[in-house]
Amino acid sequence: MNIHQALSGIAQIRQQIDRAESYRGFRSATTAFSGVLAIVCGVLLSQTTIASEFFPSASAPSQFLIAWIAIACISITVACFEMLMRASRDDSGLVWRMHRNIAIQAVPTFAMGVMLTWLFADNSLVIVLPGVWAMIYGQVLIACVQHLPAASRWVAAYFIAGGIVAIIFFASTIEGLHLQMMTLFGVGQLALGCVLHWNMERASHA
Repeated sequence: MNIHQALSGIAQIRQQIDRAESYRGFRSATTAFSGVLAIVCGVLLSQTTIASEFFPSASAPSQFLIAWIAIACISITVACFEMLMRASRDDSGLVWRMHRNIAIQAVPTFAMGVMLTWLFADNSLVIVLPGVWAMIYGQVLIACVQHLPAASRWVAAYFIAGGIVAIIFFASTIEGLHLQMMTLFGVGQLALGCVLHWNMERASHA
């Protein structure tokens, strides 16, 4: 075996390791699930009578906050459960290391999102939260870009640009805020799920 064959073999091994990290860290099914959940809940919550049935004693801004924080928690829980299940089946420790790296990159941005949510909600600025949340999530995608396909940058750009538009042209009603969340996170997460499936999972089976 000459030096060129050895270098080629090392490059192929490195490529397989990088693909395994990306593939094991993010799944299109759970990502698409969060998008579908956002669309379904956005449609239901935009109907004032339905929202009132779920939150009979809460004010409209409180309904919005409680509902979408709960939806986000459900999506994160499902994604984390799937990631932990896959990591538990990996004996090399590679998946756990990748999860740790993602946490180091993403948690500070999420923490900033929590603080901004409290700040805007405390100052009666709930109307800008869909845009703020979308921009923060776009930043999270950029922070984790090394674990994602190159096309995910376009999804991150969608969240950031969509967040800016949502802040500039803010919804004047709670129903409009629900529809903004449905559009930003429903469409965005479905697009990210398609990117993951096409560029990672489909490619890994090719």
